[in-house]
Amino acid sequence: MRPMRPTTSIVRVLVGAGALALAAPTLGGCAFLNGLFGRKQAAPDPESLKPLLVQTLSETSASNAVLPVGNTLWVATNDGLQRWDMKKGTMKRLGVADGLPADRILGVAVDGKGALWVVTPAGVAHEEKKGWAKAPPAPVGSPLTGVVVADDGLFVGGPEGLAKLQKGAWGRMLGDTAITAMATYGRDLWVGTKGKGVVHVAGEQVEVYATDQGCETETVRGLAATPSGVMAVGDGPGGERVAFFDGVRFYSYKIDMPPKVALEWIRRVGDHAFIGAGAQMYDLQRLAPTDSLPASAIRVTPVDPRFLKPAPSGPARRDLPGPTSTDTALSAAMAPPPPPPAPAATKSAARAAKGGGKAAATAAKGDGKAATTADGKTAATADGKTPPPAAPAAPPAPAAPPVPKYDDPPPAWVLSKWGPTLPEGVATVGSDGATLVVGTRFLGAAKVEQAGITPFATYDLAADAERLTVACDEPASCWIATGTTKAWHWDGQSLAPANIDPEQGAKILAVVSHPKGAVMAIHAGAGDRFLRISAATTEGTWSPSGMTQVEVPTGVPAVSFARYAPTGKLWMGLRYVDKNGDQEDYGAAEVDLDHFTVTYHRKGGGLGERSRPLPNDVESGWFPSANEEWFGTRAGAIHVSGDKVVTYGENEGLEREIVHGMLEGRDGKVWAATAHGVAKFDGVRWQFPPEGDPLHVRANSLARDRLGTIFVGHSGGVIAVRSTGVEAIDSKRGLLDNRVIDLLADRQGRIWVLTEKGVSIITR
Repeated sequence: MRPMRPTTSIVRVLVGAGALALAAPTLGGCAFLNGLFGRKQAAPDPESLKPLLVQTLSETSASNAVLPVGNTLWVATNDGLQRWDMKKGTMKRLGVADGLPADRILGVAVDGKGALWVVTPAGVAHEEKKGWAKAPPAPVGSPLTGVVVADDGLFVGGPEGLAKLQKGAWGRMLGDTAITAMATYGRDLWVGTKGKGVVHVAGEQVEVYATDQGCETETVRGLAATPSGVMAVGDGPGGERVAFFDGVRFYSYKIDMPPKVALEWIRRVGDHAFIGAGAQMYDLQRLAPTDSLPASAIRVTPVDPRFLKPAPSGPARRDLPGPTSTDTALSAAMAPPPPPPAPAATKSAARAAKGGGKAAATAAKGDGKAATTADGKTAATADGKTPPPAAPAAPPAPAAPPVPKYDDPPPAWVLSKWGPTLPEGVATVGSDGATLVVGTRFLGAAKVEQAGITPFATYDLAADAERLTVACDEPASCWIATGTTKAWHWDGQSLAPANIDPEQGAKILAVVSHPKGAVMAIHAGAGDRFLRISAATTEGTWSPSGMTQVEVPTGVPAVSFARYAPTGKLWMGLRYVDKNGDQEDYGAAEVDLDHFTVTYHRKGGGLGERSRPLPNDVESGWFPSANEEWFGTRAGAIHVSGDKVVTYGENEGLEREIVHGMLEGRDGKVWAATAHGVAKFDGVRWQFPPEGDPLHVRANSLARDRLGTIFVGHSGGVIAVRSTGVEAIDSKRGLLDNRVIDLLADRQGRIWVLTEKGVSIITR
């Protein structure tokens, strides 16, 4: 048995932000934590005092594009086109089986008739009454940065330029200029580029606006047609910039954003122009001359006070012309249209007399019809008869809004924080002018409103999950398996399928980190009673690890846990589903991959000399040293020291004999996760926390990070037992839901948590 350190009876808990209050008068069970916090301890590592951060993943496929259209939300993913009913929250997925060229969807658009355009690597599909009309792939490179339907065709932008689809054929535009953003304004197309400013395309006419034309966003990250005009956000020679085109010329502005905060996108919603910067949205509003700058607003400062004069535009070209300024015709096209003329009261237009309106209006061209004086009296006709009453005169037409001029001062703007915090990993933004939607790399899509976020996610990462295993060969290179037919690779930014076993129906049962750094996978075919063990290669493929085979008597094998011991051996709990569909327990297997041997530990015959009589229903394993092992089973806790095997159950204080996880706590005791709480072993008996104690929960898993913090997974979230106290982590702190299924620590000490809706990563 492990020697246990003495404890005292004093509770000393420091409670920080988000921690559970452990006041003795309200929680009588706090004495259970005496051994943890009662002793005089060394000053905690400053890093251990850092707040715990939660990052959450729910989707196995990123959102490549999002498009709201009324109550429908289209989400383009690598696994099909999702069509969401935003009122009902229901989703239908479209792909190859529905007539699309590919399941990987790069972009989506809707034309003026409401028909759908879908862009894939294998081609473009256009929705028609009889099905889908197909066109070749867009010749713009990858990834796509914009898909827009204009009056005269479909435009697609990418790193290799702009392409226009007409009558089933593509025409190239703008050479190899990298396209970064696209928007329509009226009948025209506006394009953001990388390093060459903003491009205006009107038919065959192409014009470019860069610093010389007052547009300092030479590398555009976002572009939108707002109620005031075209606006672009991005980088220029002077740094972060917002550029505004009022129909006549561009103005550029500097925004006093916090350091390292980039302006990433801009979209129009109603009469607002929203700018995104990280997890925060901002409302960009135009100020009237009489408005004052609100105290909480972010300053927007014009950076180019010069009033540039128009220069003649270059000839219409299909490739990118040199920088030019706007011309008079473009200015007129962008200016507000004049009001229609007022209808005449009669066929003869009444002309108002000067001088106070008392002189009579003459009859037009001597047609003998009655004319009306300006004061409303009827004049005599040429034949002297009294004319009939005339129709009332039309009211005066309202004055047209002033057309911007080149010598107008720069318009004033104000930027204010708006709305809720955005989901993590925003990759694309869409708006139909009334609704704003963001698409993310690993959390699906979400509708953004002032009152909050409405998610539209499939939660497929946790679908049918049985347990969680994670193996990392680098901090930003981890493989995830949940016991299903799929596994994924996480690069710190997004998830991608891991092609571990290409056989149809094969299951990826677990992934584990080899002590020397390699990543191993345990998998099984759909009808094979042998387990396969493969290693990840540097090329991203998987290679079988020699001839080592782990087998079960019949049926399909499964594992309850998998981890390496300090001896370098791979341990796994074994189960199998027999031919009748019943699950049978099969003890544990100890695999030596270097010598191609397998030792089975269970109760039954046919075992080797090194086999130990472990219960068959092993749930978990913990290996504190090369000569000591602990196993959690459905019949209690098993301690193995050398050749000695001791079973602890109800007689030794285990109120519930099903032990889901074990490890050494901060107090030096052995902790066990059970449905009655976290039990602790003092060398003789197990002690359970009383009701009211923070650790009196339905615990199902335990993990410890590199700084010694213990994490307890339970039916209501995660409990972190830190050097400063006990802290609750739940859906309010970032978990997708509170029903924790499993958790573990990776090689870097991060805690991975599997819930019913996804996987969360807890870091400092």
